[in-house]
Amino acid sequence: MDIVEEWKTTLTDPQNAMPSLKKKANLVDGLKHLGIAVVVSGIIGAIIMSLFGGPLGAVFGFGTLILGFVLGFIMLLIGNGVIWLFSVLLGGKGEFGKQVHLTAAPYAPIAVASSILNIIPFVGSILGFLLTIYYLYPLTIALKTNYGLSTIKAVLAWLIPGIILTVIAVILARPALID
Repeated sequence: MDIVEEWKTTLTDPQNAMPSLKKKANLVDGLKHLGIAVVVSGIIGAIIMSLFGGPLGAVFGFGTLILGFVLGFIMLLIGNGVIWLFSVLLGGKGEFGKQVHLTAAPYAPIAVASSILNIIPFVGSILGFLLTIYYLYPLTIALKTNYGLSTIKAVLAWLIPGIILTVIAVILARPALID
């Protein structure tokens, strides 16, 4: 299965795609998915910035591409590490590298589509948000497949860290909201 096929099947039929993908899933291929998504999204962002910001926007867009590439990999590994921790705490038995691949395959095309949708003011942001919400479905299937978790435990593996991050963000934002 090539990368584009993995993107398509993990998005449109994750229930059937994830078990077959798990057999060959590995960390390096998961990082390839993310790398392609970050580069394509970064190029799209640089083009948008140059259209609206001229040459300075293009330079800024290129800088954003490089920064996004580095931060994208760091955030992918940290985010997957947190989800791995909660998956294991919930009784799951699976491999981190396989998890990265299984979660990156459906995430990458959503990231690219969201960057394209950013061209459309307001509506693009809403559609990108809806795609992100949809991603929770293949994410849940990926965690069930990789760790042998029930649906509820797979949801909890990403929901608990999400709630914790939201609470931390609210606590950190609170002083700014009071002023």
